Amino acid sequence: MSDCTSAQTMKAKARLLLHCDVRQSTFCLGKEGEKDWRQYFPDLRAALDYASKIVTEETPIAIYNELGRMLFESLISPRRPG
Repeated sequence: MSDCTSAQTMKAKARLLLHCDVRQSTFCLGKEGEKDWRQYFPDLRAALDYASKIVTEETPIAIYNELGRMLFESLISPRRPG
């Protein structure tokens, strides 16, 4: 698969959205296109661990700060059993 095809596939796939709230010390994980789906976590590690358990293939994840500005975007891989 070419790099261009991989990039197109990544853009077409719905992303996970992770918002951090420094004031509340919480992290909110959502799914792009699913406005009502949200999970809350007390720390970043717990949020990323949960995200790796719910994905079945490499999935884009965007990390936002409390002002709604994207800090970075990456891929999250499924967690391997064991």
